[in-house]
Amino acid sequence: MKAIKATMLCGIVMFSLLASSTSLNAQDKKKKQAEDDIFLVVEEMPKFKNKGIKTFQKWVSENVKYPKEAIKGSISGEVYCEFVVNLDGTLSKIKITKSVHKLLDTEVLRVIKSSPVWTPGKQRGKDVLVKIVIPVKFKLD
Repeated sequence: MKAIKATMLCGIVMFSLLASSTSLNAQDKKKKQAEDDIFLVVEEMPKFKNKGIKTFQKWVSENVKYPKEAIKGSISGEVYCEFVVNLDGTLSKIKITKSVHKLLDTEVLRVIKSSPVWTPGKQRGKDVLVKIVIPVKFKLD
């Protein structure tokens, strides 16, 4: 009789573990689906310091330092960088989509990665992931 009770108890524990594993798997799937739903345009675009993208571009231009080696090499041009504003306002998936030179790319990535937290974009009243692409100009006088 004790062996039957132990087997039943073991079966109940296994079922409980399987059920909790299934619910976590469903949560992971839901999170993954939300991550896959990255918008380019939403009803309420993300905000940087409670303002628009122009404020962010100004912040970037104030924080970018023209690399000395790029100046010596007369390297100039426009670097395009894309990133995703996450649900918590942090930035992720930061990458260069149009490169001029590795020196300039590295500087743009450094600055974008140091961005303060944003206010996330909203679609139908819910926070959503939004992809943004910005140009950063490097111009020699």
